[in-house]
Amino acid sequence: MNERAKLIWIDAAKGLSVALLVCMHTNAIFQNRMSPSNPGVTWWILCFINTACRVCIPLFFMLSGAVILGAPEKSLIDRKYVRRVGRTLIPFVFWSLAYLLVYRLTANRMPTLNDVVGIVTGKVHYHLWFLSSLTGLLIISPMLNSYVCATGNKGALILGCLLLSVVGTAWVLENSIKFQIEPNLTRVLPVYSGYFVIGYALRDFPVTKTKKLIVAATYLVGLVVCAILARSVNSRASQFDGLIGDYLNPLVMIMSIAMFLLLRPLESAIEVQHSGRVTTFFAWLGVASLGTYALHVMILDNFLQFAFIYNRLGFRRLPNVAIVLIVTLIVTAVSSGLSILARRVPVLQRLA
Repeated sequence: MNERAKLIWIDAAKGLSVALLVCMHTNAIFQNRMSPSNPGVTWWILCFINTACRVCIPLFFMLSGAVILGAPEKSLIDRKYVRRVGRTLIPFVFWSLAYLLVYRLTANRMPTLNDVVGIVTGKVHYHLWFLSSLTGLLIISPMLNSYVCATGNKGALILGCLLLSVVGTAWVLENSIKFQIEPNLTRVLPVYSGYFVIGYALRDFPVTKTKKLIVAATYLVGLVVCAILARSVNSRASQFDGLIGDYLNPLVMIMSIAMFLLLRPLESAIEVQHSGRVTTFFAWLGVASLGTYALHVMILDNFLQFAFIYNRLGFRRLPNVAIVLIVTLIVTAVSSGLSILARRVPVLQRLA
């Protein structure tokens, strides 16, 4: 396997994922302002954008598993393991404290000891949960790695499908009218480990033209069905309910795996020829994905405040869909640019 091609396609896929994430969060701000009980064309377009972007977080988990799992290790815990866990744990703690401080001071409140202690129990700014979940997966990664090294891709695929099936079934039951599960299994179980293992199992999966058409059709069908279900769930709601877009929804699982497989041919294309401009751009975004992920919400909130509260840039005159796309591009560019700059400063490298 060409390691350079592998690294480039992984970075490009991470770059696409973080761009979809920024788009999803931007889109949510505008969609939440519209009543889903009487949807128009704009609501439907924003609904499809939201649904299409839901694969971003599962992709991050799968790409992490594709990179981390599969390499035989001499011991379960070594320096490499400690560095890997610290690579997400340190940014999680730092950015949790940073967001706590900034948003409390903005609201003219001083952070309390309970606020700081709450970080340990997961009471962090809404987007930072991913870093804590990924840190948890990295902590148990030696056990998962031992299993996949012993059983290979087939065993990993079986385990990944089993884990996703369990949490997917639990999610369906917990959100069903007829069933309630106590305790909440989707919080007790390592819920995203299935994505993590599936990423390893499918990282070398050959995707032919025929298979590409099948997975593309699968993604599109999942997209349409999720959007229609979202309309059904929100038919009587005053504000958009993102339940159908949950990352543990079996439909989102299928869409995410399909998107992962759609991105797989990038590696072969890079091996045959140099990566194109689009791939290079997304690979650049991928290198800065951690910092972009952490920063983008703060950048997004401040930019929207500047553009709308002060009525600057003439944004109010544009259609909501156009605003979503423009703001996504601006916030992604600013966040990734700051992340790249931070990575050049030794003290800040671990945070971006």
